[in-house]
Amino acid sequence: MKEIPVINLAEAASEKDRERIVKTFGEAFEEIGFVFIHAPEITQELPLIYKSFRQFFDLSEKIKTKYEREEFGYQIGWTPRYKEVGIACRHLGTNGLGIGDSKESYFMRKPELPIGHPLTINCPLYYPPGGNIWPDETPELKNAMETLYSLLKNVGWNIFPLLESCLDKHEGFFMNMVSDAPSALRAIYYPPVTAERSKEIIWGCQHTDINLITILPASTRPGLKIRRRDGIWIDGIAPPNCVIAQVGDMLEYLTAGRLMSAAHKVEAPKEGTTEGRLSGALFIHANPQTLFQTENPMYPPKTAYQMLDERLTGINLSESKK
Repeated sequence: MKEIPVINLAEAASEKDRERIVKTFGEAFEEIGFVFIHAPEITQELPLIYKSFRQFFDLSEKIKTKYEREEFGYQIGWTPRYKEVGIACRHLGTNGLGIGDSKESYFMRKPELPIGHPLTINCPLYYPPGGNIWPDETPELKNAMETLYSLLKNVGWNIFPLLESCLDKHEGFFMNMVSDAPSALRAIYYPPVTAERSKEIIWGCQHTDINLITILPASTRPGLKIRRRDGIWIDGIAPPNCVIAQVGDMLEYLTAGRLMSAAHKVEAPKEGTTEGRLSGALFIHANPQTLFQTENPMYPPKTAYQMLDERLTGINLSESKK
């Protein structure tokens, strides 16, 4: 498979089309790691959602700093530009220093648990004590993010039956895995870049996602590039009325590499831009206590929480919280 296919989940309900759709879905996740999902109900909501995102990101840095939570690995609230340093970009700068992503973001996580709950104590990166924080200056951000969270989560939940068919898992296998598991929605802003600086600015360094599955709405500008299993880079521009679904590292680990968590990046336009780029991403995680075990010695037993802890430390967002 050379191009990312479009999947209509409604057709999967038809006995006539289901086998074909499952086959296409499985091949795409094996060879590319990405599929496009037909979801016009999300497209129509994006203008207002992105308007709310922009209102927050347009605030001064002094204001946004109030919502920065370094102590929780930036897994709630605001993450400033250049803070996240992709593993592939660790030594690209002068004197062997890393080059941080020229992007900023805002995180929310669900479910929110009360302070003192065992999961907030044992897994603070997943369940920051006290729950999410919201900016007083742009109260509409909360509703926009919760709306997008619900829409993207619905897509993810409807993908699980296709995954179970592809992997010969019993019905409900993935729903059990995500029971009480925290999903994280990230609002993302890639700021404008001049043509002169486009070669030295990295919007999003090459990386893979640590979670189980990621669901992304169409962004306001192109830039997403995806590396297929054969090493060829292709565009990841969602067709009209589609969202993107991709394999995360946890799903690749669970399948011992059968499904591919594809390397991807976001490139700033060489000609420059005055508009910047707005996007979002829903990271669907496994329950942090999930133990991934395979018969392949290249994938030794590891919990979902261990995987997240290692990744956040690796990309400069957290010291180990074990």
